Order: sequence, then C-alpha cells, then structure tokens
Amino acid sequence: MRTQLVSLHTLLAFCLALNSSCRSTIYRKRIWRRQIKLAVQPECGRLSSSDFANFNSGSDLTQIQTIYSFGDSWTSNGKFDGSPAIPAVAQGNNPMYGRRASNGPMWTEHLTSSQQVLKNYAVGGATVDHNLWKARANKSDMVGQVDKFLSQGQSINSASLATIFYGINDYAALQEGPGSLEEAAKELLKQTERLISVGLTHFIVLTPYFNRPDINNFNKLIWNGFKSLNQSRGIKFAYVDLSALFTAIYANPSSFGYKSTGACLKSALTTQGGCNDPDDYLYWIPSHPQYQTHRLIADWVSA
Repeated sequence: MRTQLVSLHTLLAFCLALNSSCRSTIYRKRIWRRQIKLAVQPECGRLSSSDFANFNSGSDLTQIQTIYSFGDSWTSNGKFDGSPAIPAVAQGNNPMYGRRASNGPMWTEHLTSSQQVLKNYAVGGATVDHNLWKARANKSDMVGQVDKFLSQGQSINSASLATIFYGINDYAALQEGPGSLEEAAKELLKQTERLISVGLTHFIVLTPYFNRPDINNFNKLIWNGFKSLNQSRGIKFAYVDLSALFTAIYANPSSFGYKSTGACLKSALTTQGGCNDPDDYLYWIPSHPQYQTHRLIADWVSA
C-alpha cells in the first residue's frame, strides 16, 4: 500500500508535477449527513516508474469543459449514450437510484463541476472486450461504448477529457476464459488509440479496487501503455491506483467514517431488508459503492 495517513483539507487537487508532490487546484464545499472523508492521501509516483502508480502527467481538471466516461456499473449513471442522466433519487423499492448502481451520484458526477458537461457511455457489467470472455459474451464492452461515442461525431477540443475504468468484470470472467487479462489490457490501449484519433488528449484511468496478482499485471500493462502514448502521441494522463484507497479503507474503516465495510442492502433487486443508515456502510448493494463512497473516489481521483 503506497499511502500515508494525513488530514486532508483540500478535496480536489491534481498531482501536477513529474515527482511525488501533490498540489491543490480546486476546493468544493459540500455538507453530508455523516462526513465520510479521506483519511489517507495518495502518494504520487514518477513517470519513470516501471510499476503503476498514482500519477498525473499534466492534466488540469479546472481547464476541462467536457468529460466523456467509459466503464461499467461503477461508472454508469444509467445513460449509455452520453445524454443527460435522470436524477439520482429513490424509486420505490428499486435500489437503482436513477438507474445507477448506487443510492446517489456516481464518482464521475461528483468529479464534474456545475461548469462542466458529463457525457457517460458506461454500462453495468461491461468488460474491455466481451469477445474475450465466455461469461460476458452478451454484455457491453469498451469496444461498443467507443463505437457509440465515435458514431455521434462529438466535437472534441483541448478542453475535453475521457475517463476509463475497466477490469472488475474482466477479472470476474477470467476463470471461464477463454481470454486473458493481458489481451484485455492490449484491447483497452487499442480502444484508447481510437479515442486519441478523434482528438482526445486528456485521460483519467482508474485501476480496479482490489489488489490481486493478475489484476496488478493488468494495471501495469495499461500504465506502461499510457506512458508510451504520452511519449508517442503527446497525450496527458492521470493514472489512479484505486486499490490503494480501498486497501486503506479495509485496514481502518472508522478513520474514513465507516462503521462497516459491508453492503447496506442484501441484494441488487430491492431495498427491502436493508440497513437503517447507508452512510454507515462502504457499499450500497454488494460490491457497489454507496454515494458517499463515490464522492470519496472522486476526491481520491483528484487528490
């Protein structure tokens, strides 16, 4: 775990230098019923590192006007074509607030300011390429999401940024194969090249939230691929080690404000039989963060 305990007062900041220092760029004040807060600060690595690390090669979120998001249920806001999302509010006993796998806004929505536009293409259950996985043969993937995005002929400029967050469902499908995480990493980089080809030059890339040898190699391949794209295509990217955050949460949940690292709800089908206070829990439905955890992810992404 590459983290250290700190008192974090700046909610939104980027690691702007090619060294280990982190500097503040934004502060946004929000009030919550219970303050779930960052109890650790990400250590910013170096571009020269051969292993993946929290790092930003120079993207400044304050200069971004439009954010395009690609991923799975940890990113999806229920709209798969970049159109405006419906409000993240309860609908009877349905745990999907506004078609989100959470009880409120997703991390990309927390990340996006009122002066910015979020266009989300993420779909629950998505992998990088569904053709790699027998268990995900009929699910969405990055290939299809990028196809949808490209078909719309979006107006891309230097104030556009893409977020990329895959690997959770690829890892879950690994046992049945027939593909490999190495193939998935190569395909993710191939799809990133397609995004670059239409003018996207700013990227935020997140790792899955767990620490496993197979997924760490997946992360390393993507890290080194983005380093190469930084040198060959001139892109700027922020690489976010989400596993470091969740390792710290599991080690000391109370320091973040949690009472449990479990889920408030027993299933993804109904809110019946759930907990009294979702703010006590890391997850809303099993393996899917509650909205304050999504805010925490956004703070980690931009710290």
